Amino acid sequence: MRGLILKFVGDGVLAIFPAEVEKEKSAAANALSAAQELLRRIDSRNATGNGGRAPVLLRAGIALHLGEVMYGNVGAPDRLDFTAIGPAVNLTFRLEGLTKELHQPIITSRAFAQACPMTLHSLGRHAIRGLAEPQEVFGLTQYRNAVAKKPTV
Repeated sequence: MRGLILKFVGDGVLAIFPAEVEKEKSAAANALSAAQELLRRIDSRNATGNGGRAPVLLRAGIALHLGEVMYGNVGAPDRLDFTAIGPAVNLTFRLEGLTKELHQPIITSRAFAQACPMTLHSLGRHAIRGLAEPQEVFGLTQYRNAVAKKPTV
């Protein structure tokens, strides 16, 4: 099964790729494939311009983590919101915040890197708000020497 977009959060998207224990590698591969396709489409859009208007470069920071979540309708009967909650969701959102700091478009947790069929490289250990110990995070080798790109105006 491919991913499911659960919700839009501001300019972000929360998507899940359901995985049973024996299919974690498949779910990780699907999630990474979707992330890479998103980056390819953004690069393509940036390369073709903005329809003759002033250039507006799009960028994305993507975090991938493998963990258990609870999902369903949350709220009051007259105001339900379908969402996913739990420590795995919190960690994923905090990892996404590291994408700017580390100049990496895709960052993964150790749990995701271990399940991923593609070899990822360590970006070191980083403090994550809400966690007592720094966590090792991983990135794709193709972005190893990436630096922040400033939009040209």
